[in-house]
Amino acid sequence: MHRILLAVIGVFIAIVLPVYGADRALDFEENYDRVPYWQSQGRASDHLSGTFLDADLPTSMVFSLDESTLKSTLNRSFDQGIFGGEVYFPNTEGKMLRFDIREVSNFSPGLAAKYPNIKAYRGYSSDHPEIRLYFSYSPSGLDATFVDVGTRVKTTIKKISPKDHSYIAYTQLDDSKPRQALSCSTPEPSKIS
Repeated sequence: MHRILLAVIGVFIAIVLPVYGADRALDFEENYDRVPYWQSQGRASDHLSGTFLDADLPTSMVFSLDESTLKSTLNRSFDQGIFGGEVYFPNTEGKMLRFDIREVSNFSPGLAAKYPNIKAYRGYSSDHPEIRLYFSYSPSGLDATFVDVGTRVKTTIKKISPKDHSYIAYTQLDDSKPRQALSCSTPEPSKIS
């Protein structure tokens, strides 16, 4: 009896969990209608070279973002009185991850009223609850990070240039680039003679 139960559990684990779990990210080509604001441009190494970022380009992806459609999606969710919203963000494998989010202001009420176009959000992946999302949106664009709290893998999404709507998603850093040591100091005031 125990062997039959173990066999059934083994089949469940081998067949059902992989289908339900890790492969639940959306493929761009198949699901563009569900995520109209992101468009995959391909591997970063095909588009960028000698970039100012420390990203490892062969393992990074470039995406274009229709910022006004994303902003409309966010506004529609929160204007309708919904406590949170649902958004999608790309990973470095070209897949979309679905996140349940809520707005979390970094500002005091006075500053929030003064700068209504700067918003911060926090959430978690609907399909992978161990992945946490943190992002902000302002007139200058989007800045996002999501972290797998189990593996401690961090994916960063940054705007490449203020001139267009291209973003890079990267997880790994380029180890061939030299790193500057952190220097935290205040310049000495000039001496008055």
